[in-house]
Amino acid sequence: MFRHRRALLVIALILVLALPATSNASNDLGHTAGPNSTVTFLQDNLTSSVHSAFHWNDTNNVEPLDVTTILYHGGRDREVNVHDNDYGDVSWAGRWWCSGWDATFTICWFGEVQIDLVNGVPPSGSYADHLLCHEIGHALGLAHTSNSSCMNTSATHIRWYSAHDKAILNTKY
Repeated sequence: MFRHRRALLVIALILVLALPATSNASNDLGHTAGPNSTVTFLQDNLTSSVHSAFHWNDTNNVEPLDVTTILYHGGRDREVNVHDNDYGDVSWAGRWWCSGWDATFTICWFGEVQIDLVNGVPPSGSYADHLLCHEIGHALGLAHTSNSSCMNTSATHIRWYSAHDKAILNTKY
């Protein structure tokens, strides 16, 4: 019996330690995308609406911040790839994942933003802007939030980072 309780205590401790830190409550994932204020995005062969949404976000959300982006159209080392594709029967419309962390898991050297083309149809308009804003936010180090922000998963019409999001990004870059 004692052994069973001890195992449960160890499991509970592991779960508590695995919970997000309090900084995550402020929607900071704790990483940056690259070693300085320049984040390189490679966006190649995107559908026109996803391409437009990416550029809208770069101009209206990212560039006014301390983050500087460089957009490449192929053939160069990069930090974040942006792809749109019909990924099949998936449970997400967009996602970001890091494929190349530094040793401390604080800098994502290489990552990917993926936008799902449901049945080959790309997202468009303010929803596409929101989706790219959201996934680029993850790539830059923002977590989900309940604030009025594109990082809010239940507000798919919001196309902007909140003042809180911008403050986090400006401290990171």
